[in-house]
Amino acid sequence: LVSRCQIIKIPPLSTGSVEKILRRALSNYYPQVAVDGSTAELLKTLAEFGMGDVRASLNALELACDLAMMGPGDASPFTLRLEHVKEAMETSSCGRHRLLGYDKNGDIHYDLASALQKSIRGSDKDAAAYWTTRMLHGGEPPEYVSRRLMRIASEDVGLADPQALQVAAAAHTATMATGMPECSTALLQAALYLCDAPKSNAVYVAYKNATRAIENATTDSEVPVHLRNAPTGLMRELGYGRDYIYTNQPRPTRAGEMAPEQTYLPSGVHRGDIFPTAFFDARPGLPSSCPTCGCSSLALRSDLITTDDDLCST
Repeated sequence: LVSRCQIIKIPPLSTGSVEKILRRALSNYYPQVAVDGSTAELLKTLAEFGMGDVRASLNALELACDLAMMGPGDASPFTLRLEHVKEAMETSSCGRHRLLGYDKNGDIHYDLASALQKSIRGSDKDAAAYWTTRMLHGGEPPEYVSRRLMRIASEDVGLADPQALQVAAAAHTATMATGMPECSTALLQAALYLCDAPKSNAVYVAYKNATRAIENATTDSEVPVHLRNAPTGLMRELGYGRDYIYTNQPRPTRAGEMAPEQTYLPSGVHRGDIFPTAFFDARPGLPSSCPTCGCSSLALRSDLITTDDDLCST
């Protein structure tokens, strides 16, 4: 049914349109509030406050009018003043979030998270500090920010600096232990560390390749017999684990003799299909080999590997 629907994007209302709505609301629902020469400027302030969302502006207008009518004296008409408007915007339930362009579960929530991850990926410390702080000031739960930083540490830094994940995890621990505002500096410290760290998405690509191999498997994907566990005599009789070669033990070899090889993958999956060692391209300033696995480079060539967005929505 969705394919037969026409998608219409509704843009934010202009400030002038919101002003007209506010003027009608003031006239129809608050006739006891006086309208004078300063009212137009106050309505414009309320219209700009909503950033195109008339609901936010109407809520603030309602609160401002209530504040005006709660003032000294019971005589009508009541006067709407600038201090009423300012207090309404400051105490409005959506005030701070609206000014920062934040929504808890909507597009802006994910846009801010995406901007943070892409800024760190691009090693822009100014942008990373800005987006981290904006998310926190906008009302984003700090534990969400710390979880995002841990994901960035493994997805965008990964094997280029394994210490990055420990830094992000430490920031998450600090966040859970202290909460806001104490954890703000720990989160910012982790974000800036990730900016400075060398980048590699080899772990992310390996996960995507492994997922694709599992989902698209057309042949037998059973565990190879020599890799299977053999806790019973029957399993040992069936050959489970019989031909397994212990590679963690020294083996006497003759001069020029190669160490024995064995496969660790199921049928249909080959070495090099998962971990993208063949697609690494040396970049200036990065070590020539991965500190964890020893592969030839750390930076993955984006023209050879294309990854699609998944649970991160970035």
